[in-house]
Amino acid sequence: MAKKAVTKAVVKTAPKPQQAVAKANVNVDMLLDQYAGAGVSTDASDNTIPFIYLVQSLSPVALKSRSEYIKGAEAGNIWPRGEKQVWDGEEGIRVIPCYFSKCWVEWMPNRGGFVERHETKPSQAELRTDPKDPKKKAWEMPNGNVVQESREHTVLVLDKYDHPTPFVIPMTGTNLKSSKDWMTLMNRKLTSKGDIAPAFAYSYNLTTIARTNDRGDWYMWEASDDEKVEDATVLQEAIRIYKAFKGGQLTGAADNYDMDSDAHEDNTEGEENEIA
Repeated sequence: MAKKAVTKAVVKTAPKPQQAVAKANVNVDMLLDQYAGAGVSTDASDNTIPFIYLVQSLSPVALKSRSEYIKGAEAGNIWPRGEKQVWDGEEGIRVIPCYFSKCWVEWMPNRGGFVERHETKPSQAELRTDPKDPKKKAWEMPNGNVVQESREHTVLVLDKYDHPTPFVIPMTGTNLKSSKDWMTLMNRKLTSKGDIAPAFAYSYNLTTIARTNDRGDWYMWEASDDEKVEDATVLQEAIRIYKAFKGGQLTGAADNYDMDSDAHEDNTEGEENEIA
Protein backbone atom coordinates (compact mmCIF):
# COMPACT_ATOMS: atom_id res chain seq x y z
CA MET A 1 0.00 0.00 0.00
CA ALA A 2 1.38 3.42 -1.00
CA LYS A 3 2.10 5.82 1.76
CA LYS A 4 -0.13 8.90 1.92
CA ALA A 5 1.61 12.20 1.26
CA VAL A 6 1.82 14.29 4.34
CA THR A 7 1.00 17.98 3.84
CA LYS A 8 2.61 20.25 6.36
CA ALA A 9 0.67 23.27 7.37
CA VAL A 10 2.52 26.54 6.93
CA VAL A 11 2.25 28.60 10.04
CA LYS A 12 2.97 32.32 9.70
CA THR A 13 4.81 33.61 12.68
CA ALA A 14 4.14 37.07 13.96
CA PRO A 15 7.09 39.47 14.01
CA LYS A 16 8.96 39.53 17.23
CA PRO A 17 7.86 42.39 19.50
CA GLN A 18 11.22 44.13 19.25
CA GLN A 19 11.07 44.06 15.39
CA ALA A 20 7.65 45.67 15.34
CA VAL A 21 8.79 48.34 17.78
CA ALA A 22 11.91 49.07 15.71
CA LYS A 23 9.83 49.51 12.53
CA ALA A 24 7.37 51.80 14.24
CA ASN A 25 10.20 53.99 15.54
CA VAL A 26 11.68 54.71 12.08
CA ASN A 27 11.07 58.33 11.06
CA VAL A 28 10.76 58.20 7.27
CA ASP A 29 11.26 61.92 6.77
CA MET A 30 14.43 61.95 8.86
CA LEU A 31 15.74 58.95 6.94
CA LEU A 32 15.09 60.68 3.60
CA ASP A 33 16.71 63.87 4.85
CA GLN A 34 19.76 61.86 5.85
CA TYR A 35 20.12 60.58 2.27
CA ALA A 36 18.97 63.76 0.49
CA GLY A 37 20.18 63.76 -3.13
CA ALA A 38 21.41 60.17 -3.09
CA GLY A 39 21.30 58.60 -6.55
CA VAL A 40 20.33 61.90 -8.21
CA SER A 41 22.56 63.81 -10.61
CA THR A 42 22.39 67.61 -10.66
CA ASP A 43 24.69 67.84 -13.67
CA ALA A 44 23.10 69.79 -16.55
CA SER A 45 23.97 67.03 -19.01
CA ASP A 46 21.79 64.62 -17.03
CA ASN A 47 18.81 66.91 -16.60
CA THR A 48 16.34 68.33 -19.11
CA ILE A 49 12.86 69.79 -18.85
CA PRO A 50 10.25 68.66 -21.43
CA PHE A 51 8.75 71.10 -23.92
CA ILE A 52 5.16 72.21 -24.41
CA TYR A 53 4.01 72.80 -27.98
CA LEU A 54 1.10 74.54 -29.60
CA VAL A 55 -0.35 72.02 -32.06
CA GLN A 56 -0.53 73.22 -35.67
CA SER A 57 -2.28 71.57 -38.62
CA LEU A 58 0.95 69.80 -39.67
CA SER A 59 1.91 68.61 -36.20
CA PRO A 60 2.37 64.80 -36.21
CA VAL A 61 0.16 64.44 -33.12
CA ALA A 62 -2.75 65.88 -35.14
CA LEU A 63 -2.29 63.66 -38.21
CA LYS A 64 -3.93 60.22 -38.14
CA SER A 65 -1.44 58.97 -40.73
CA ARG A 66 1.51 59.52 -38.37
CA SER A 67 2.68 57.16 -35.65
CA GLU A 68 2.84 60.10 -33.23
CA TYR A 69 -0.90 60.74 -33.59
CA ILE A 70 -2.81 61.33 -30.36
CA LYS A 71 -6.52 60.52 -30.46
CA GLY A 72 -8.58 63.69 -30.49
CA ALA A 73 -5.63 66.01 -31.09
CA GLU A 74 -6.25 68.96 -33.40
CA ALA A 75 -4.73 72.29 -34.36
CA GLY A 76 -4.98 74.77 -31.52
CA ASN A 77 -4.48 72.17 -28.79
CA ILE A 78 -1.61 72.32 -26.32
CA TRP A 79 0.69 69.29 -26.21
CA PRO A 80 3.08 68.38 -23.37
CA ARG A 81 5.73 66.60 -25.41
CA GLY A 82 6.26 62.94 -24.60
CA GLU A 83 2.72 62.46 -23.28
CA LYS A 84 -0.29 60.85 -24.95
CA GLN A 85 -2.58 63.74 -24.12
CA VAL A 86 -3.39 67.24 -25.32
CA TRP A 87 -5.07 70.15 -23.56
CA ASP A 88 -7.82 72.36 -24.92
CA GLY A 89 -6.30 75.56 -26.30
CA GLU A 90 -9.39 77.70 -25.66
CA GLU A 91 -9.39 76.66 -22.01
CA GLY A 92 -5.62 77.07 -21.88
CA ILE A 93 -3.22 76.41 -19.05
CA ARG A 94 -2.30 78.32 -15.89
CA VAL A 95 1.43 78.81 -15.58
CA ILE A 96 4.01 80.61 -13.48
CA PRO A 97 6.92 81.90 -15.59
CA CYS A 98 10.24 81.05 -13.91
CA TYR A 99 13.03 81.70 -16.40
CA PHE A 100 13.48 83.25 -19.84
CA SER A 101 16.15 82.80 -22.51
CA LYS A 102 16.67 83.20 -26.25
CA CYS A 103 18.43 81.02 -28.79
CA TRP A 104 18.63 80.28 -32.51
CA VAL A 105 17.60 76.84 -33.76
CA GLU A 106 19.19 75.39 -36.89
CA TRP A 107 17.16 73.15 -39.22
CA MET A 108 17.99 71.25 -42.38
CA PRO A 109 16.26 72.72 -45.45
CA ASN A 110 12.81 71.61 -46.59
CA ARG A 111 11.73 70.52 -43.10
CA GLY A 112 14.66 68.13 -42.96
CA GLY A 113 14.95 68.04 -39.19
CA PHE A 114 16.65 69.59 -36.18
CA VAL A 115 20.40 70.21 -36.40
CA GLU A 116 21.64 72.37 -33.54
CA ARG A 117 20.69 74.95 -30.94
CA HIS A 118 22.80 78.14 -30.99
CA GLU A 119 22.99 80.61 -28.11
CA THR A 120 23.15 83.51 -30.61
CA LYS A 121 22.48 83.92 -34.31
CA PRO A 122 25.41 82.38 -36.24
CA SER A 123 27.56 85.09 -37.80
CA GLN A 124 27.57 83.31 -41.17
CA ALA A 125 23.76 83.32 -41.43
CA GLU A 126 22.31 85.61 -44.14
CA LEU A 127 18.75 86.86 -44.52
CA ARG A 128 17.49 85.59 -47.87
CA THR A 129 14.20 85.93 -49.74
CA ASP A 130 12.45 82.91 -51.22
CA PRO A 131 12.51 83.46 -55.01
CA LYS A 132 9.12 81.76 -55.28
CA ASP A 133 7.56 83.87 -52.51
CA PRO A 134 8.89 87.41 -51.93
CA LYS A 135 7.02 87.61 -48.60
CA LYS A 136 8.91 84.62 -47.24
CA LYS A 137 12.34 85.33 -45.79
CA ALA A 138 14.66 83.21 -43.70
CA TRP A 139 18.13 83.29 -42.18
CA GLU A 140 20.19 80.73 -44.09
CA MET A 141 23.56 79.16 -43.45
CA PRO A 142 26.13 78.64 -46.26
CA ASN A 143 25.20 74.93 -46.32
CA GLY A 144 21.52 75.75 -46.91
CA ASN A 145 20.33 75.10 -43.36
CA VAL A 146 17.89 77.58 -41.85
CA VAL A 147 18.26 79.23 -38.42
CA GLN A 148 15.31 80.65 -36.50
CA GLU A 149 15.09 82.76 -33.39
CA SER A 150 13.35 81.08 -30.46
CA ARG A 151 12.29 82.66 -27.17
CA GLU A 152 12.07 80.01 -24.42
CA HIS A 153 9.81 80.46 -21.40
CA THR A 154 10.42 78.00 -18.56
CA VAL A 155 7.22 77.70 -16.53
CA LEU A 156 5.49 75.77 -13.79
CA VAL A 157 2.21 74.35 -15.08
CA LEU A 158 -0.54 74.56 -12.47
CA ASP A 159 -3.71 72.47 -12.12
CA LYS A 160 -2.81 69.79 -14.71
CA TYR A 161 -0.85 67.51 -12.37
CA ASP A 162 -0.78 66.66 -8.68
CA HIS A 163 1.83 69.38 -8.16
CA PRO A 164 3.25 72.35 -10.13
CA THR A 165 5.25 70.80 -12.98
CA PRO A 166 8.09 72.46 -14.96
CA PHE A 167 8.07 72.74 -18.75
CA VAL A 168 9.79 74.85 -21.41
CA ILE A 169 7.59 76.65 -23.94
CA PRO A 170 9.50 77.66 -27.10
CA MET A 171 8.00 80.53 -29.07
CA THR A 172 9.19 81.34 -32.57
CA GLY A 173 7.87 82.63 -35.89
CA THR A 174 4.63 84.53 -35.32
CA ASN A 175 4.81 83.54 -31.66
CA LEU A 176 7.82 85.83 -31.16
CA LYS A 177 5.19 88.56 -30.91
CA SER A 178 3.21 86.47 -28.40
CA SER A 179 6.35 86.15 -26.28
CA LYS A 180 7.04 89.89 -26.41
CA ASP A 181 3.43 90.70 -25.49
CA TRP A 182 3.67 88.35 -22.52
CA MET A 183 6.94 89.95 -21.44
CA THR A 184 5.23 93.34 -21.55
CA LEU A 185 2.63 92.03 -19.08
CA MET A 186 5.40 90.83 -16.77
CA ASN A 187 7.16 94.19 -16.88
CA ARG A 188 4.04 95.93 -15.60
CA LYS A 189 4.10 93.97 -12.34
CA LEU A 190 5.76 95.83 -9.46
CA THR A 191 6.95 94.91 -5.98
CA SER A 192 5.77 96.76 -2.88
CA LYS A 193 8.81 99.05 -3.29
CA GLY A 194 7.92 99.91 -6.88
CA ASP A 195 10.56 97.75 -8.55
CA ILE A 196 9.78 95.35 -11.41
CA ALA A 197 8.52 92.13 -9.81
CA PRO A 198 10.22 88.81 -10.60
CA ALA A 199 8.47 86.82 -13.33
CA PHE A 200 7.41 84.17 -10.83
CA ALA A 201 5.50 86.66 -8.66
CA TYR A 202 2.37 86.16 -10.78
CA SER A 203 0.63 83.37 -12.67
CA TYR A 204 -0.81 83.75 -16.17
CA ASN A 205 -3.35 82.05 -18.41
CA LEU A 206 -1.92 80.82 -21.72
CA THR A 207 -4.53 80.15 -24.38
CA THR A 208 -4.33 79.68 -28.16
CA ILE A 209 -5.94 81.89 -30.78
CA ALA A 210 -6.53 81.24 -34.48
CA ARG A 211 -4.93 83.48 -37.10
CA THR A 212 -5.28 83.51 -40.87
CA ASN A 213 -3.94 85.33 -43.91
CA ASP A 214 -3.59 84.71 -47.64
CA ARG A 215 -1.02 81.98 -46.95
CA GLY A 216 -3.05 79.84 -44.59
CA ASP A 217 -4.34 79.30 -41.05
CA TRP A 218 -2.37 78.79 -37.86
CA TYR A 219 -2.51 79.29 -34.10
CA MET A 220 -0.70 81.63 -31.74
CA TRP A 221 -0.18 81.80 -27.99
CA GLU A 222 -1.95 84.50 -25.99
CA ALA A 223 -1.08 85.33 -22.37
CA SER A 224 -3.42 87.04 -19.93
CA ASP A 225 -3.14 87.97 -16.27
CA ASP A 226 -4.19 85.45 -13.63
CA GLU A 227 -3.22 86.22 -10.04
CA LYS A 228 -0.39 86.95 -7.63
CA VAL A 229 1.36 83.86 -6.26
CA GLU A 230 0.53 83.67 -2.54
CA ASP A 231 1.44 80.03 -1.83
CA ALA A 232 4.95 80.07 -0.31
CA THR A 233 5.61 76.43 -1.25
CA VAL A 234 4.77 77.06 -4.92
CA LEU A 235 6.82 80.27 -4.89
CA GLN A 236 9.83 78.42 -3.47
CA GLU A 237 9.56 75.80 -6.24
CA ALA A 238 9.43 78.55 -8.87
CA ILE A 239 12.55 80.14 -7.36
CA ARG A 240 14.28 76.74 -7.33
CA ILE A 241 13.56 76.28 -11.05
CA TYR A 242 14.77 79.82 -11.77
CA LYS A 243 18.05 79.23 -9.94
CA ALA A 244 18.57 75.82 -11.55
CA PHE A 245 18.20 77.26 -15.07
CA LYS A 246 20.23 80.36 -14.33
CA GLY A 247 23.01 78.21 -12.85
CA GLY A 248 22.90 75.67 -15.68
CA GLN A 249 21.80 72.72 -13.53
CA LEU A 250 18.63 72.40 -15.63
CA THR A 251 18.06 73.00 -19.34
CA GLY A 252 15.43 72.41 -21.97
CA ALA A 253 16.37 69.41 -24.12
CA ALA A 254 17.72 70.72 -27.43
CA ASP A 255 16.45 67.67 -29.30
CA ASN A 256 12.94 68.40 -28.02
CA TYR A 257 12.52 70.86 -30.87
CA ASP A 258 9.81 69.59 -33.20
CA MET A 259 10.07 70.72 -36.81
CA ASP A 260 6.35 70.13 -37.41
CA SER A 261 5.07 72.05 -34.39
CA ASP A 262 5.00 75.78 -33.75
CA ALA A 263 8.76 75.77 -33.22
CA HIS A 264 9.27 75.41 -36.99
CA GLU A 265 7.41 78.38 -38.40
CA ASP A 266 9.10 80.73 -40.83
CA ASN A 267 11.12 83.20 -38.82
CA THR A 268 11.44 86.53 -40.60
CA GLU A 269 12.81 89.30 -38.44
CA GLY A 270 10.39 92.20 -38.26
CA GLU A 271 7.54 90.41 -40.00
CA GLU A 272 4.76 89.03 -37.84
CA ASN A 273 2.67 87.16 -40.42
CA GLU A 274 5.13 84.51 -41.54
CA ILE A 275 3.92 80.95 -41.04
CA ALA A 276 5.12 77.45 -41.79
